[in-house]
This record gives sequence, structure tokens and C-alpha cells, in this order.
Amino acid sequence: MALSELSRYFIQGLIMKEKKEKKKRFGFFSRKKTDDATLQGKADIETVEEAAEEPIEEVKPEDEVKEFFIEPELEDVDYYEFIETESKKMENHKARVAGSWGEKRAARMIRDDSIKLLGIPSRMEPFYSRSFKGRPCFMLLGIVYAICFALFLTSFAAGIYGYVSAAVSLAGIIIATAFLVSLYIGRTFAQKLLKKTTSYNVVSTIKAKSECKRNIIISANYDSKYGNNFKVSDKTRFWLIAASLISIAVFALLVFIRLIVGVDSVAAKASLIVLSCVFAIPSILILILTFSLSKNKVEENNGLSTSVALAVVRYLIDEDMIKKDTAVTFVAFGGENAGHDGANAFVKQHKDTPMFENATFINMEDIVERKYFVATTDAVHKHDFDSSLIDLAKDVAKDLEIEIKEEGKNFGALSGYAATAFEKAGVPGVTLVARDKNPFREITVEDGDISDVTQNCFKLLVGITEKLLEDEIEKG
Repeated sequence: MALSELSRYFIQGLIMKEKKEKKKRFGFFSRKKTDDATLQGKADIETVEEAAEEPIEEVKPEDEVKEFFIEPELEDVDYYEFIETESKKMENHKARVAGSWGEKRAARMIRDDSIKLLGIPSRMEPFYSRSFKGRPCFMLLGIVYAICFALFLTSFAAGIYGYVSAAVSLAGIIIATAFLVSLYIGRTFAQKLLKKTTSYNVVSTIKAKSECKRNIIISANYDSKYGNNFKVSDKTRFWLIAASLISIAVFALLVFIRLIVGVDSVAAKASLIVLSCVFAIPSILILILTFSLSKNKVEENNGLSTSVALAVVRYLIDEDMIKKDTAVTFVAFGGENAGHDGANAFVKQHKDTPMFENATFINMEDIVERKYFVATTDAVHKHDFDSSLIDLAKDVAKDLEIEIKEEGKNFGALSGYAATAFEKAGVPGVTLVARDKNPFREITVEDGDISDVTQNCFKLLVGITEKLLEDEIEKG
């Protein structure tokens, strides 16, 4: 055999051996592809489509691939400039609704930027979210409403068919309304029939330097809400949906009258048909058309809350505020606008780990206007939040001369809070928000510069965290 051929075979053998070694080395990830971010942090499902088909592999905090992580040298950072820049970068990833490609790209960006900012490993934790949870469930309700309305109209035919059609219409509208409203408020029993999609929580943990005796979890969500087809304010939209739900009750009453009383005369039939049309048709159109699945109409998350939470963690590092026996975790939730899937998945995965031992949860919600609130009650899930943490937030706000009000005891908070899942798992939590959700007042989103609001939210989070690091807070 010629020398050149021997050399070629020898080189091919080395290449094949190197490929096998790489395959063995990266076998831990169980993925078809790897990227630079994977080498730095955690395994990552390559596409949402693949993730929807494959079972989700459990990813534990201790599964970090340390040999591939190179600790970056931290550069000086202007916290407010970082918040503004990070928020603008998130605008490049539009339509970050649960399970979407935009949500995954945003998760990757947050993961990579948190590594650079904090100088510690960051990972994407996959979990299943459900399509049509949250706002889109009203679209499904509108479709079912239309079907039941059609059945009701056909129920005026003579004979047994009319009674059967009316009975099916009544049962269908009652069951569908109960089921879909349960989806909106995040009841778990109503989720199993929905299609699974894959979302991601982005997690970074500053580990305790000695035996860990305290955990602080600082969070925000980065996903978007589905938008609407009508250019109306949040307040107007709230009352349109509320009126449509009330009309369902009226429609059910009309169907009940049709079944029990009967409609022998032409006048009675005409009255029921006209009344049902007046109540049902506008409500059906509102329910189906108000919310939109179009990417062009998504109600974007401005990313400020996520940026603020990240900047606060970096501030704690710079100021050397974290005690040796304390661990601090940053988490950006995905799928939060789908019935708080992100928070629920995070709690389910970590509740039996050291991360939840003697832990406190701090959550920063929307930052969109010059009104500050601390959540006191999750009325939908019948839970009152930790009173000592609420008082702590009020005291910090008072020291900073920020007027902060209580939120939760109004109809605007029907979607609940991420903190509820944590508190039910034994972790007291406090939630801050710079947005008025009360439908009895005009809900506004300020398009102008709200950098002062952002700075105040940053100061609030820093102040609360500083107090927690100084003192043990008794549970309320």
C-alpha cells in the first residue's frame, strides 16, 4: 500500500476516534446538537418541535458541566444602563408567548447574558406548558358558545329532537364555561386535554460559600401575553369579557326556560329566539375576536422586570452583600401567562431540594406605569401572602419615599400570582408590580420614558433583599 494511502487511513482513524470521544463526552446531554451556550451551561432542547415530541429530561441544579464553564471576568456595569439595554435586546425576540420559538430565543439570550453579567453558570430548565391556557381559552369558549347557540335555535323543531337539542345545548354551555374559566385561572384538573408545548425557565444560582442556611430567590417572567384584535384599553376589554360571561348565564336561563316551560305558541318561540340573539351573538363575537393568536398582535412584555431582577443580583455581588451561608438564585419564568406554568414547574422540580430550605421568594411583575403595588391576596386561589414580607416591602417603600398600595383584592388580579405556588410549597413570597390592574380605574400603559419607575423598582428590590440578608423574617 502506498505511503500516501497509509497516511490517509491513519488520519481518518484519528478523526473517527476523535468523533467517538466527543460523542461519548457529550452523551450526557442526550441532544442531537450542541452550541456554545450548551458548553457553558446546560443541556438545551434544539427546537420546540423536537421538544414537543420528546419526553422532557429532568434537569437538576447539581447537573452543571463545570469542566466546560469558564468563569468570565466581570466588567464594571451601570445598572440602569444595563436594564435599558437588556430590555431593548429583548425586543428582538417578539411574540414570546408560551411554547413559541420567540420565547425560546429570548430564554437563550437571558441565559447567555446572565452568564456574562453574573459570572456564574446559567441553565435553561425545560417544562411542559399548555396551549390555550390563559387568555386564548376565551376564544375556545366563544366557539363552544356558538355551537350551543346553534343547537338552541334548532331545538324549536317539533318532537323529541327539540328537547334533546336544548338539553345538549344547556349541558354543553355549562360544562364548557366551567372548564375553560378553570383554564384561565390555572386550575390543574382542566389542563390534561390541551396540547403540550415546551417552555423554559432560566436559572442562575450564586451558591453559598459555606454551609447553606438561607436561600433567596429573585424572579420575573419574560414571556408575552396574547394580544387582541380590538384597539381598546385593558379596562374596556375586561368589561367586554365580563359582560360576555354574564350573557352566558342569561343564555343558559333561556335554554332552561325552553326545556321546562315549553314553547307552544309562536310568540313564545319568537321571544326566546330574539332574546337569545340579542345576548348571544355579540358575546360570541367578543369572545372569539377579542384575543388574537397572531404574532403581530401579541401584547409584548417590555422585559424591564427581568432586567431589573438580573441587575439586582449583580448589585448584590458587587456590594458583597451575600453572606457566606446564603445562596441567591435568579430565575426568569417562561409560560407565566399560561396559568403560571413556569412558577408551578419550578416549584415542582425544586421543592424537595436544598434550594427551598429556609427560602424567601421575591417576584417583580410588570413595570409599565407610575403606580406601585405589593400583592396581598390571591383571591382566585384563596391565599393570603406572607404579612411580614408585605410589611417589609411597605417599610422599604416608605424609606425610599415611594407610595406603594396593596393589590389583590380586586377583579383585576384574576390571573393570580407566581408567589402562590411558592407559598403553598412553604416558601414565603412577596410580589411587586408597577401596574394598576383594578378595572374600576382606567388601566394605562405609559408609552413615554418610565426610567424613573424602573429605577424605583430596582431600589425596592435591593432594599427588600438587603433587609432579608440582614435579618430573619418571621412568617406571617
